[in-house]
Order: sequence, then structure tokens, then C-alpha cells
Amino acid sequence: MKSFRTERDLLFINSVPRGACVLFKTGTKQYVFSANTGQIFQYADSLTSAVETIPLDSSDIRRYGELATLCIDSIEPGCSFDEARAAIQHDLGHIIFGVTQDCNLRCRYCVFSGEFEHYRKHTPAAMTGATALKAADYFLGHLSAQKKMVFATFYGGEPFLNLPVIKKVHAYLKKALKNRIFFSITTNGTLLDHEAREFVAANRIHLSVSVDGDRATHDQNRKFANGKPTFDKIVRNLECLKMADETYFNQFVGFTITITKGCDYKRLDNFFSIYRNAIKISPVMFYGSKNIEQVMGTTVNMDYLIEKFIEGCLTHAFEDSERRWKYQFTSGVLGRGLSMVHNRRVSDTPLFNGTYYLTKHCIPGASKLFVSSDGTFFPCERLDSYSHLAIGNIEQGVCARTSYRCLQDYAMLRNKYCRDCYLIDICDYCLQSASNGSGWDEQKMRFHCDLARVDFMGVLKLYAHILERDSTALDFMEKSRAMDWQKVYLKE
Repeated sequence: MKSFRTERDLLFINSVPRGACVLFKTGTKQYVFSANTGQIFQYADSLTSAVETIPLDSSDIRRYGELATLCIDSIEPGCSFDEARAAIQHDLGHIIFGVTQDCNLRCRYCVFSGEFEHYRKHTPAAMTGATALKAADYFLGHLSAQKKMVFATFYGGEPFLNLPVIKKVHAYLKKALKNRIFFSITTNGTLLDHEAREFVAANRIHLSVSVDGDRATHDQNRKFANGKPTFDKIVRNLECLKMADETYFNQFVGFTITITKGCDYKRLDNFFSIYRNAIKISPVMFYGSKNIEQVMGTTVNMDYLIEKFIEGCLTHAFEDSERRWKYQFTSGVLGRGLSMVHNRRVSDTPLFNGTYYLTKHCIPGASKLFVSSDGTFFPCERLDSYSHLAIGNIEQGVCARTSYRCLQDYAMLRNKYCRDCYLIDICDYCLQSASNGSGWDEQKMRFHCDLARVDFMGVLKLYAHILERDSTALDFMEKSRAMDWQKVYLKE
């Protein structure tokens, strides 16, 4: 399998900056980002209070010790084996039930469509009530005593194909945990019939509905198994849900959007602006497929999206509960990277000295756990069918040694590709970025790491550009001020 699809892609990747610092510029100013300190230095221009700065000219960049080389000799897991084992036993806060591997849709880009090597395809396999309740008992037996709220998610395939098991698990966990547990379902939205709508609304279950945009955009990729379009069916179901309980719809229903090649960001923004719902956006997965192409470099109206997002930041719309909805889509596309940069560690002295610990990555099977339809345990729902990442089952529980070995193997890969990367302390790529479904994939990891380095060059430029105009424009992204989504969805 080739890592790079075209000569253009290869040249593009070869231009990616590496090292402890990167140089970038906005329209009028030039900067250097130091991975060693997390600081952004302005140079060759007058100083501004908008971005963290110290005096530094071009010649200083070449000799300034803190910028020269990352002082990282090795990358290691962020915990010891004993710490991991203790967390697995007593820190669980989120369980995801893969209640079926079947789906009534055949989305062109789905990883289970047969389009990707080393991945399972859709099967009729469904979780039984007995398996689900055993998984629920494991969850109850390993809950964190520190977490005030815990979470249960139902996942597929299309989970509403197995509504009886969902209802059984919901009743069981609700009885045991009362108002301490919060439920969610990830769905394609086509099976939200009267029974399903009554169930989710009455129990205030959060729905994450996959909608890719307007009819033409959505139906291009998301079709029923018989090839017919799905948009009209989903929208009718959503309208019925809203008419029956508008408060529930506005507070508990969110959209999951997959961005694909050639998307028109202005068109998508216009569509989602009619809703007051949370939005989660991700680019289509294309690595390992012969027919699905990457998004970067193919989209339309990105400049429009950037300008609208800047407008939202400079007018402080994201801090206003009545105005933020106008910018939901723009924030979904651009906000995550900017938030990662804004909340980075910043120090006056080097952050690294010898060993870098992977503290951003979860301990597999500790705080979060995915249970497949047959009762196999995986670290999360994104790793379903990555056979080398199976960490236990409902009969034996999570194997702490297998879980820790996953962290050690991943740390070994990170040692090969991350010790000289300017994103070392910002990037949150996880096990998925280095797995192909049947084993570790170093080629995939390198490919996605290089794409991230290119993406974050754009993020740094936008970040500095916004703060040049208003030093407080991104304060809403600070962790201490970020909106607590639990409060939003649980305020009733």
C-alpha cells in the first residue's frame, strides 16, 4: 500500500517543517513557535502585547539555545504499570456498548464498507441482553468513586436496530446509578420512529445524529443499503422529534458531520445555521482506501469560513449564549486546533529534560471502555475491530498487562517520529493513528503526523492573526472558562 497517493502529495509532505521550532508569519508580522517552551516569539517587527513575545531578531533564532533542539531522549507511557492497573480497577467513567455490527445504511466512506483494508465489514452480529448486562456489571464494579457523573453510550453499526437491548441496559444502569449516569446514542437518524423518539425524549438521552449537510451534500455519501438517499427520512424524523419536544431537541440532540472531498464550507455553514444544536466535525478517513480522497486542498470557501470565525472571536460571540449558535459550524471546523494551541503549556524555561511522558493519552480500559457485540473489550469505539488492541472481555475483564503493553508499543512508535516534532506537547494523536486494523502501521503514523504538522502551521498563523487584533478574543477557549457541556445537557 502506498503512503502517498500522488506526486503532489509526496512533495507536499516533504515540505513539512520538523524540529524544535517553526517560523511562520501573518500578513504583517513574523513569529517563531518554540516547542521547548511553548512560547510564541515575535521577531523582525515591533513587539505587540497580543501574543507572548520577547525581543528576538532573525540571527538570534539560529543560536538561541532554547529553540535549537528538543531535549528529549525518550518517550515513555505517562504512568507506571502499577498506576495503570489501579486506574483500570477503580477509574472507569464511560462505557460504550457496541450493540450491533449491522447497519441499514451503506455510507461510501464508512470504515466498515469494505473500502478499507484490514477492517471488518458490516455483519448481522448483535449484542444479546445477557452480554450487555455482563458488561454493565463490569462497569458498575469498576466505577470511579471520584467522578460525579458517569456515562454510557450506545453505538453500532446503527444502534436503533437493537433498541430492546438499549432499553434493557438503560433501565438496569439507571436503577443502579440514578441521576449519576448520563446516556447517549450515536445514530444515523433514519430509525427514529415514534417508539424511539418517545424513549430518548422521555429519558433525556443525548443523540449524536450523523448529518453531513444539505440534501445534495449528505446524499452523495450517506445512502440506504438499497442505494436510496437518506436525507429526507432523517430530516422528517428530526422535525417530528422537535415538534414533540423542542426543549429536548435543542438541548440533547447534536450533529456529527463528516467532511469529504470538495465540500463547500459556506453551503454547510448556511445549512447548519438554522439549528441551535451542538456540532462535532471530523474529516473523512481516507488512509488505506483506494477510492476515498483526502479533504485537504479540495474544499471550497474556506476563506469565508475563516473570516466568519474571526468575526465571531472579535465580537466575542462565543461568550454569548444567544449569539454563539450562528458560529457553531465555523467553530466545529476551526476551533479544536486553535483550542489545543491556546491551552498549550507555556514556560519561561525548557519544558523537557530527557524523558517525555505521554500524559495526554488515556490508559486503555481505564477511564473509558468499548464493548463489542460479542463482549470483547477495546479502549474506545474508534478502535473496534483493531484486533491487536483487544484488551479483554466480559468474562475476564480488562487485562492490565495487555493494556499497558499497548501503551508501551505506542510509545516505541512515538520515539521514532515525535522526538524532533514541534507538536510534541500539543498533538493528541492516539493508538488509532498508528493502527491499520490488524497491527501497528508505522507508515500510517508517519503520514498522519506529517499532515498534522501542515495543519498546525495554518492554525498557528490564524491564532496569531486573531490575537494581533484582540488579545482577549480567544479567552473563551481557556479550559477554566470553557462551557461545561454536562451543564448544558443536564440543566433540566
